Amino acid sequence: MAEERNVILLSSDNEQFHVEFEEALQMKYVKNVIKLQGDDKKFIKDSDSDRVLTVTNVSSSIFKKVIEYIRYHLEANKSNKPKEEVKNWDTQFVNVNEQILVNLLMAADFLDVSNLLDLLCQTVADKIKDLSPEQIRERFNIKNDFTPEEEDQIRREIQWAFD
Repeated sequence: MAEERNVILLSSDNEQFHVEFEEALQMKYVKNVIKLQGDDKKFIKDSDSDRVLTVTNVSSSIFKKVIEYIRYHLEANKSNKPKEEVKNWDTQFVNVNEQILVNLLMAADFLDVSNLLDLLCQTVADKIKDLSPEQIRERFNIKNDFTPEEEDQIRREIQWAFD
């Protein structure tokens, strides 16, 4: 029987997540930290160790969603789930409010979960398609920190984007 290997990840709000080593390696940030340490045993829970990897940029609620995504996709790959079924699951997964979507996007970027990042970027792109900059700011609660003069200058420089 194979030894179960878990990595303990600590969220920004101090919640511990015990994830399988294979799941942890889907997060390139975690993979790189483990590699840099030169000893994967340092972060694997076993009888001799209770060390954790702290991920200060990701809250527990968002971490749960990232891990849910990783687990689903690993299982889908192992069981050869139909692409349409996975696509439908992904569609449901990203059906969240804009604040959660943005937080997931930042977490996927920080943790470097490329497939999740691609999915989230496409979702945001779909949501802002055909919206004006003002509508995008309103929808995602983005403060406009440009002066009217700066905004006019930018519009002139990238006029092609407004055609």
